[in-house]
Amino acid sequence: MADPYLDFTNSYYFMSYRWYISCPDKYHRWTSIIRTLSVELRLLLIISIVNAAISTTIVGRYSCMSEWQGYKTLTVSLTNVCAVILGVSVSTMPRASSLRSLFLAWVCFCLAFSTAFQEFLTFLIDSGYKTPIQNVDELLASGIKFFYLEKYNFNFEDCDGTEISIIE
Repeated sequence: MADPYLDFTNSYYFMSYRWYISCPDKYHRWTSIIRTLSVELRLLLIISIVNAAISTTIVGRYSCMSEWQGYKTLTVSLTNVCAVILGVSVSTMPRASSLRSLFLAWVCFCLAFSTAFQEFLTFLIDSGYKTPIQNVDELLASGIKFFYLEKYNFNFEDCDGTEISIIE
């Protein structure tokens, strides 16, 4: 018996699937330093260390005041420049005003660099996760073994032959 207040329409069957994929891998802790500093920035840091050591040696050799042996050789200058960037004390403080001003500029550069590096310290503590699998193409390329029931084969009818062989 038909109801005068109801109208019958076509019903649609909605169906959804969920794919459960393993958690993404964590980055190794040593890769955090590599991800924090880009290649260009690491190269700039090395060039600036070498440049500061050479400049300190040249200014130390040809300053008006008699500088101690601390800044007259390249190895000692390089050691002192690296000591500043690591935040430890140098073997001898510079005495000439020109060498002190160059040294102050290097200390300011190292302070700015270490502040920017410590801004990314959380990457060193928590290394983070790699990008998770987000679509079927990435799932197939990952090589992960997966399982599904054969009654769901119709989901893969749009796939080409190579994808079906990978899935099976």
